Amino acid sequence: MASTRRPQARSRRSLKEVLGAARELFGAGDAAAVTIDEVALRAGRTKGSVYYHFASKDELFETVFLAEHRSLVAAVEAATAGLEPEAALRTGLATYLRALATDLVAARITVVMAPAVLGWRRWRECDGGSFRLLVLAALTAARASGRLRPGAEPDVLADLLLGAVTETAVAIAADEDPGARAELAIESLDGMLDAVFIHGS
Repeated sequence: MASTRRPQARSRRSLKEVLGAARELFGAGDAAAVTIDEVALRAGRTKGSVYYHFASKDELFETVFLAEHRSLVAAVEAATAGLEPEAALRTGLATYLRALATDLVAARITVVMAPAVLGWRRWRECDGGSFRLLVLAALTAARASGRLRPGAEPDVLADLLLGAVTETAVAIAADEDPGARAELAIESLDGMLDAVFIHGS
């Protein structure tokens, strides 16, 4: 039993080191220029070790992307747990933008490189639309409670908000002061949302 666990532990450690090295290299510059040889060297592993876990560089990148994206979604879910719909939407979008501003590697991988490396359709599909589902759920709950203005359709609003937030995320990744850019965007986004929600007099 122990002899079985040791190879499995080594394999998990090898995978973690390969993914960590790939994240650093992909996040540092042009993903197209990164090679499996460079990943292996950075990870302190052989090229064969990388190919043991991943059939191609694209598969490796997709795995790194998914890990980054899921981490961002988890941060949004943790920040919005238990909040009413409007607060959840505002807090969730702000949490997402601030997370990208404080981790430019995640920003570059998820919103700058992923569409180019994976292709637009695959980029949209491979996470299962998890972030969109969070936004849509908040908007749908807000409409059910009578908090959305007449004519405001959750499905359409979700697309509009995600489009705006994605473009903002790209701008944050390229800004010399990403934190300041994120805060300005959050302030403007709150103003946009004021026009969507109904507030008591």
